[in-house]
Amino acid sequence: MLLARSVAWCCSIIAVLAVSTTLRADTAWTAISGETYWQLDGGMLSVSGIQAKAGSMTTSEDDEQQLRFQIAPESSLTVVSDDGSFSYVSGGVLEVMETVTITTDAKSYEISKLKLRIQYDDDKDPTFVVSGSVESANETDLLSHKYFKPGFTQDPPKFYLEASDAIITEEFALAIDRTDLIGKPLGSFTFFSNLVWSGGDEPTDVEATPAGGAPRVPTVCNKPVGQDLIVGELYGPLENPAAQQIGGVWYDTFSVGTTSCNIGDVVLTWEGSSGFIHPAIGQNCFRLKDGRFEQIGQSWLKHGFAVAAGSACGCTCSGPGGGTLHPGCSDPYGGGLNNSQGSIKPKFRVNPTTGVHTHGSNPTFSGSVARRLMVRSNDLNPTLNPGALYFIEGHYVHQQDAGLDNDNNNASYRQLSISGSGNEYSASVIGTTQREECGIRAWKDTDPTVTETDVDIENDGLYIVCSKATDLGGGVWHYEYAVQNLNSNRGVKSFTIPISPAADVTNIGFHDVDYHDGDGDNSVDRDGTDWPGVFSNGTISWNMVDVGSNSNALLWGTMYNFRFDADVEPSPDLGVATLTHFRALPGNPDSVNAAVVVPQPYAVAMEIVGGAAPHLLATCETADIVLKIQDGAETFDPSSPLLWHSYDGGAFTSSSLVPMGGDLYMATLPAPVCGDSARYYFSAQSMSGTAVSLPVQATETETYFLANVGFEEINTYLETNFEAGLPAGWSIDGLWNIGNSCSSLPTGACGDSDGSNVAYFGQPSTCNYDTGNHENASITTPAIALPPSEQILLTYCSAFERHVLPIGDWPEVRVTPEGQATDLVDEPAVGAFVGGAAVWQQRVVDLTAYAGQTVTIAFNFDNLIATDDDHLGWMIDNVSVKALEIACIPGCGSPDGDMNVDGSANGADMQSFADALVNASMDFVDVAHGDFSGNGVIDMADVNQMVATMLGN
Repeated sequence: MLLARSVAWCCSIIAVLAVSTTLRADTAWTAISGETYWQLDGGMLSVSGIQAKAGSMTTSEDDEQQLRFQIAPESSLTVVSDDGSFSYVSGGVLEVMETVTITTDAKSYEISKLKLRIQYDDDKDPTFVVSGSVESANETDLLSHKYFKPGFTQDPPKFYLEASDAIITEEFALAIDRTDLIGKPLGSFTFFSNLVWSGGDEPTDVEATPAGGAPRVPTVCNKPVGQDLIVGELYGPLENPAAQQIGGVWYDTFSVGTTSCNIGDVVLTWEGSSGFIHPAIGQNCFRLKDGRFEQIGQSWLKHGFAVAAGSACGCTCSGPGGGTLHPGCSDPYGGGLNNSQGSIKPKFRVNPTTGVHTHGSNPTFSGSVARRLMVRSNDLNPTLNPGALYFIEGHYVHQQDAGLDNDNNNASYRQLSISGSGNEYSASVIGTTQREECGIRAWKDTDPTVTETDVDIENDGLYIVCSKATDLGGGVWHYEYAVQNLNSNRGVKSFTIPISPAADVTNIGFHDVDYHDGDGDNSVDRDGTDWPGVFSNGTISWNMVDVGSNSNALLWGTMYNFRFDADVEPSPDLGVATLTHFRALPGNPDSVNAAVVVPQPYAVAMEIVGGAAPHLLATCETADIVLKIQDGAETFDPSSPLLWHSYDGGAFTSSSLVPMGGDLYMATLPAPVCGDSARYYFSAQSMSGTAVSLPVQATETETYFLANVGFEEINTYLETNFEAGLPAGWSIDGLWNIGNSCSSLPTGACGDSDGSNVAYFGQPSTCNYDTGNHENASITTPAIALPPSEQILLTYCSAFERHVLPIGDWPEVRVTPEGQATDLVDEPAVGAFVGGAAVWQQRVVDLTAYAGQTVTIAFNFDNLIATDDDHLGWMIDNVSVKALEIACIPGCGSPDGDMNVDGSANGADMQSFADALVNASMDFVDVAHGDFSGNGVIDMADVNQMVATMLGN
């Protein structure tokens, strides 16, 4: 039998607690005394509006609370063991000696005759139940627990049980006149009871039998290092609550079972909820897709309570469980307990370097995925992630283990199989647990071309840095970096890679993982702003946006990615990445280096001063470009730099660069005319004859600098302020209206959005959307034929007020190209919510990706939750679509007087000339046609010649 010694024992609590009416050859034990604890979360008490008291102990809303009770000697709970290991509970109850007083806003209720029991339904599924008598009424069930974990020690004989998420029963809620609390979690229960042998075989000591999966590397048992805690097994079935939509995004969640093992040679302390020397257990999820290994989810932390001793790591368990994990022993936690929302706690209260943590009240939560391992459903969708591989990691942090620096092996990973569709997915474990290997190591385990470097920070923790370069063809390489902070309390705030300043760097990217549910200082979410990547001065550097203690630093138990493309192949030798710490540690360096794959340094380093090559050339004018040229891997030949240019598809012609002193050189592009298409590049050599070009390998890959000829002008393709009502060609439906009669208005200003006509989603006059119905409607532009432009921008004014819940209501801007699917391009879910006024702000959306296409733009609002909608909703105004285009004036001769550019100079040009004269115009077109004096401005010096030109003189 030996259920307690197998992974299956913890996979299914039902199997462990199977009902039996026969003692067979087992040993029976009966509870005689002990203690039980009721933990209540201050945030839950605050939301529920209740208080609990037992004797002199009273709960409050300020912190995590605990009520302690003594178990009465007349208890009858009976436990059965087999060969010294827990087998099942055969019946009976634990009776509690104290009474409890529950106080609501209206009344106090005394609860007596408290009893704790395990009951079974018709399918023999067990539930842990707390019963009692409210105000001397008949005994009734008060709380029930779906997830709980039993534990047993034979010497001394004790029974332990941890039960998470105490759910309020309907009977209890009715008894205290609070039906709104039915089904709500109200803390958790733990207890231990002393046992006495009461039947069956006389207790004997029996050596445990090892069990568990085969890891990649065999586990070394009883290492002479003191306490050493690892994750020995990650096992299923995985707990998989329903998916949930938050802020327009669907999230799913799952939780794996974890079995820990002490592979050291000293007993590890495992205090219950009343102490702090116990493990905090976290879970992370990773995805390998298209050569990118990313973290896609992280959980809050389960805190350990008591050991149910086994030998799952293949070591011989040397002692009982309970409040200690002896050398060689293991302890399991099922997926249900690991993600029980009422008892898991945030990560910010744990110092991973020392293992020291605090307890405290947590922010309230709602929904099925809160606090748990949240993963975006789109990250699991097989249609969006073809060929992706998934991995889950379990990580234990313990003060004694960390204090001996034995904590770099505290995380293990295992591969997952994902199934499902739409927004609902489930996971199952496959393969074997890779013990003592944290999640990021799955990348190199799966792809041997990955470079993996451990960076052990002095007086702190461990970073693991992985890197890989991939040839994209055409002389371009993709560089991918992943950094996992396993247990550093200092964290990382910047990441820097060296690269030649002459490199052509594109697609600089960053990826992090969501913090959620107030897992930050002061119980608010950490800032989720991506780290911007900047290419400058011979480096690519990503720097955290500093918003204080809750900045988006790379903290423990998380992994961030950094990436870019460059026209430089990887160096045959590893280079150095620099990681700068988020938190200072006096007397220790502020940064650390890691050996990584880097781009190869150039033989000669060339860069354009100012960073950008000219992309627009004026007609009839030369263009000067300053370059900085220096020694690279080899010594530069200062006589070698050349400019190569080609106009209108002709052959390339070279010209020498002019030295300007120091390492600066001047290149001069000849004057072009309208119709020219300019291509150009630069070349230089080292003293040993090695040739380089800018852009890199320009001729080999036909990658040149390109420039248009002419001048830029902004053309308008859509513009309205709704002053004349709904513009022609626009369409409107649902609650969208045009007007200026709203009973309340946004504050601030955005153009003329100050009370004049606006488009708003709401009922006329009140402008709210409180109809009691699900409202989902749009106001849509006519079809817009966008030009093949360098830049196209949609700008509009937005003011927004909605339901207090972030998932309550959602505005979206959608673009639909003709004959194609609709794209979401903007989500202006900002501004005031309930209790504040909506504020005008200007939104700018880049539509350049749709250049050359015909599109419609829809402003859509959806009240996802059709309640509590007495709010201003969404207002928009001053909508425009403008494009930056290139124009050119033919010829390079004198001004011709054709001010209105209709092809001839005549009286029709006088008004345009007069306007330019009054405004002292320096506009490129005006000057080209009317600046006869050549001083760069239309002024009185141009009048006589303009008149003569119109008269044909």
